[in-house]
Amino acid sequence: VDFYTDWCQWCKVLDEKTYPDPTVVQKAKGFVPLKINAEKEGKALAAKYQVSTFPMILFVDGEGSVAGLINSYVPPEEFLRMVGDIETRDKEFQDLKAKFNADSKDFDSTARFATLAAIRMDVKDAEPALARVEKLKPAGPSLGLCSAYMSMGTYYGVHGQADKSISSFKKALLSAPGPEQKLMSSVNLAAAYINSGDTANGRRVLDELLKLPGLSDQGKMAIQDMIDKADAKDAKAKAKKK
Repeated sequence: VDFYTDWCQWCKVLDEKTYPDPTVVQKAKGFVPLKINAEKEGKALAAKYQVSTFPMILFVDGEGSVAGLINSYVPPEEFLRMVGDIETRDKEFQDLKAKFNADSKDFDSTARFATLAAIRMDVKDAEPALARVEKLKPAGPSLGLCSAYMSMGTYYGVHGQADKSISSFKKALLSAPGPEQKLMSSVNLAAAYINSGDTANGRRVLDELLKLPGLSDQGKMAIQDMIDKADAKDAKAKAKKK
């Protein structure tokens, strides 16, 4: 289900560049594609799935559960890769759900189930699974736990629950087992702060990231871009107050 609005520029780019691609057209034959204006005929459906950013493409199963999503413009090749990943995760999710419902106490499979449930925006499964993961939590950093917190942080952010999103990314950072996970957790934490209107804390996290040894030039540019956008947002907010 492709949720769009009349004013969404990236929605138009999807229509012009990604959807007409022959390989995307062929792939779409395995689905029942729907395109719905979230502010007109699809207003109720968008509210049901808590869609608040556009474009938002939801992959919904026969029971109405979301198997995955794409929430930005992506070119055809990346679109196909992401759709393939969603199909693979859906099969894995169903297997893990069966284990979870059988009261599995296995940490790795439960953490993975929590992660996939959050990616599917299936909070009724994700939150209980994460609660069980926290009880099974091994000592020290954990990739499984970090991934679960990251996915939950993204879910809460997409659904406008800023405090829960920030809290989840903080927990992801604390459980991150290596520099790559710490970097991703920090970047997402900074973005969550900025999106909530707390540009000061977002800027603080980003400034700390720029001091990391071994940070690539590309990474520095991406972080600096986030800082520039945070400063612009802050300046705009201050201008409105005058």
